[in-house]
Amino acid sequence: LMQKNLKLTVLLYPVVFIMLMLSMILCIHMEKPMFVILILFGLLDGSMQTIAQYTISSAAPDAPEFADGFYLFIVNLNRTIGIVVGGMLIES
Repeated sequence: LMQKNLKLTVLLYPVVFIMLMLSMILCIHMEKPMFVILILFGLLDGSMQTIAQYTISSAAPDAPEFADGFYLFIVNLNRTIGIVVGGMLIES
């Protein structure tokens, strides 16, 4: 999708992700639909990582190593914050 129409892919991704999250809330007690939704969630999460890395790399075409390092820094920081917040929620 990114090769065919990059701007449309980047603009539609949040909308599709929001619809997936809403369907996850609505189908939380149904096993089979939730299984399919979680598989789609994993696929969309993986594609979002590709979109994020492309966006950061295209912002710094003269320094690809810096862009990759910055991308890894942001990803690791987000995961660390998510784990801390999730742990605090579970603990409380």
